Amino acid sequence: MEAMVRATLDAVQGIEVTEARRDIDLDSMLEGLAEDAREAGHGATVEGRAARPVAGYPRNLKRCLQNLLDDAIRCGGGASIHVTGDGRAVRIAIHDNGPGIADEATLARVFEPYFRGSAAAGGTGLGLTIAQSIAATHGGTLALRNRTSGGLEAELVSPRET
Repeated sequence: MEAMVRATLDAVQGIEVTEARRDIDLDSMLEGLAEDAREAGHGATVEGRAARPVAGYPRNLKRCLQNLLDDAIRCGGGASIHVTGDGRAVRIAIHDNGPGIADEATLARVFEPYFRGSAAAGGTGLGLTIAQSIAATHGGTLALRNRTSGGLEAELVSPRET
């Protein structure tokens, strides 16, 4: 119960925009997250580049990406991060090699607060809710889908300001 209360408070605080919007070196942020995962003994790679900064809230965006990376490592044993960008948006796809989410009804509910696909998923069921809220705060989208080659893809698309 204490963990759930702590997670709920984190969720509320996590999407508050208390920092200034500024340019973020997304390439450095992703490399840092992957390096932290490798230092903890997990497989994590980054392929591609955003090429130029994106506007946003650095602490919140890092939290969103950390939640997605942690889920990929916990459920899929490791993660590969794929980054592509153009003049309109940056796409970050985090792939894992786990079993994916076979049940479409479960896949449709993963962003609901406190929902966990299974007891084995761990956590409190707020990580994806927080990540989706942060994506929306940045004017972006977050989607999960099963990959045809196996595993799950979490795709964050963030528009570039013009």
